[in-house]
Amino acid sequence: MEAQEKIQQTRKRKRWLRPRFSYIGSLTLGSILLVTIPLSIAMLVAGQRIVRYMEQTVQQRVDQTVGYLNTTLDQYFSELRDLTILPLYDGDMQTVLLAHADPEQQKYLTFEEQSKATAALSSIVYEKPTVRSTDLYLLDGNQLNSSSSVLKWTHGERKWMEVCDGDQYRTFILPWGGSLALVRRLQDPLTGRHAGYIKVELEQSAVPSLLQQVSLPEGSELSICNDAGQRIYPLPGGGPAPGGSGEKYLSGFMTSASTNLKVVVRVATSGLEEDIRALFSFAVAVIACALALSWLFAVAASVKLTRPILELKEKMAQVGEGRFSTRATVQSRDEIGQLEAMFNSMAESIEMLINEVYEESLASKEAQISALQSQINPHFLYNTLETINMMAINCENYEVSEAVSNLGQMMHYCVSNEQHFAPLAEELRFLQAYYDIQTLRFEDLRSLRVNAPEEVLGLPVPKLLLQPFVENIMRHGLDTASHRPLDIWLTARLAGSGQLVLVIQNNGRPMTGQERQRVNENLRKAESTPPNAPWKASGHGYGLTNVHRRLRLIYGEACGVFLDDSYTDGVRFVLRLGCAPHGAG
Repeated sequence: MEAQEKIQQTRKRKRWLRPRFSYIGSLTLGSILLVTIPLSIAMLVAGQRIVRYMEQTVQQRVDQTVGYLNTTLDQYFSELRDLTILPLYDGDMQTVLLAHADPEQQKYLTFEEQSKATAALSSIVYEKPTVRSTDLYLLDGNQLNSSSSVLKWTHGERKWMEVCDGDQYRTFILPWGGSLALVRRLQDPLTGRHAGYIKVELEQSAVPSLLQQVSLPEGSELSICNDAGQRIYPLPGGGPAPGGSGEKYLSGFMTSASTNLKVVVRVATSGLEEDIRALFSFAVAVIACALALSWLFAVAASVKLTRPILELKEKMAQVGEGRFSTRATVQSRDEIGQLEAMFNSMAESIEMLINEVYEESLASKEAQISALQSQINPHFLYNTLETINMMAINCENYEVSEAVSNLGQMMHYCVSNEQHFAPLAEELRFLQAYYDIQTLRFEDLRSLRVNAPEEVLGLPVPKLLLQPFVENIMRHGLDTASHRPLDIWLTARLAGSGQLVLVIQNNGRPMTGQERQRVNENLRKAESTPPNAPWKASGHGYGLTNVHRRLRLIYGEACGVFLDDSYTDGVRFVLRLGCAPHGAG
């Protein structure tokens, strides 16, 4: 029972030691994580750097575009500004301006004055494709146009004139009727006297054609405002105001020192985000392919690294199952190879120890068998038997003489030598002698019939193997009330597995169910009790369990004594013996 408890504890310990996650799985997962985590972090860091770099690049491009636009507009409007001051340096134009510089006098322009002013204004727009017309506003209310028309200007135009009055030395750029106009207050260069106003009106396509020369980033929005906050591009009604769609923008702006125009460029980040997403998608695809390859390499490397360990584990399991001759193949000189070499050394040491323990166990079995045999050895001497035999012959009591002679044969068989085995033929002669002695005591013993082929008579069997069964039959099978004759049959044969099978049966009183249960229980106890542990059978059948223990000690667990519960005419025992017992000789 103690051995079984130890076995159960060992099995429980093995179950507890079973890994919840295999070593190869842990190694593979660890390798994958070691590759995936750094690559993921690197991708995130690199992505953020790429985003910042792209934003900075776009911002630099926006700033460069704003600077270029500002320079282009300065050059363009500087040329147009020069046109607004040309009348001050034309003598005929100065004469006309000063002649009509008094707002209180409402004079009419003479034909000569009109011709001179018209010629001067026409020269301003000559070969200027972006200039639509030029108008000269005299202080007495006359308005001269480059197309030779003379009009009267109204007080509704005083608004832009007041703007010009605010800075008499500056040309203003204002939105004008779907286009732009450059306006300026005219002052006499010599006296500084106020002489009138000039307006140079531009073509509607003047600024757009100018901006076509500038390459703007895709998704850009451009706006140009004067210092009064008026949008001169795109003109009101000519397109949506920049930044009105609710999108996020990268913006740049610059104010011209000469024209006071503020150039603002906005680049929607949606296009940039699309580029970033496309770049990220490409990067993710490349990294995913790299990760897939690295995972395959990790799995292959893990399998290669763990294969020797798994093989070593299999070898250890074989040793655990009792195959102590198992050896591992040393495949390398690294730590795994050292483990395999150490395992081989350990297995060799275990095998040597097992052999030593096995030999000691055999010696212990021999001592146990001797102890079991000593329980049924007779305790009288040969000289006493010889004396009794001579007395019986002198009294002519030949039955007693024959009984004493049989008893002497039994005594000689038991203590003749130290061997524990004898041929089956000798064991049968010993059994016959014992039976003949018992017939003197029990009159109901009718016959002992033996059926043993010639080929089994020479096989070695343990001594005193059969006597306990005949004794048990006579003790429990004789029916003293009815004096029914008792016959005993013994059959010997060789089984297909090479075992020697002995069957002993009788036609006496059958065992009750309780008696059969008690005999089977004693046989099971004999199997589970260690060889050196003391024990005692319950009820009758003590000699049978001793025989059962002897057979299991000698031949192994497949052999022993078995009660045939299917036989109901009496009692039948089946003995199974191996053909090569330990210690036979």
